[in-house]
Amino acid sequence: MDKEEKRQREKEKAGNDALYWNRLANEREFEVSNKLLAIASTLIPLFASLEIFNVTLTSDQKSLIILILLFLIASVVTGLIQYHVDRQFFESYQMRNNKIESYYEEFEYDAAQKLINNLKEKDPLKREGNTLAATLQTILFSLALILITILVASLLL
Repeated sequence: MDKEEKRQREKEKAGNDALYWNRLANEREFEVSNKLLAIASTLIPLFASLEIFNVTLTSDQKSLIILILLFLIASVVTGLIQYHVDRQFFESYQMRNNKIESYYEEFEYDAAQKLINNLKEKDPLKREGNTLAATLQTILFSLALILITILVASLLL
């Protein structure tokens, strides 16, 4: 395999990686949007029905509503944090790939490879720690849905 084929393969890999990370960030944005829609479509009818039917809430039910709202808000915030982390990673990855491509254009293959290896050693892309926000988002949203179910059951009984 000659140097030009290696360069082309690296370029294709970088493009595929960029598409992957962009898709991941878009999925995160879609997930946050879906959760906001779920919140609105669940809570608005629930609270409206409480007002329409003039339901008197116990202090436990009021506490449950506050807890639900806190979990949902925290879920959305952690989703936005995850979205921001994914976007930052994607932008740094894209900048790095642009720099690598410029090395290939400006230098001979061997010199470019040395610069690229040096760049990867000095500035490794960090991806750790970002799953915490996504995990918290899922847990908080699930807990909120469970509490909504409990609240509805307590209102029906």
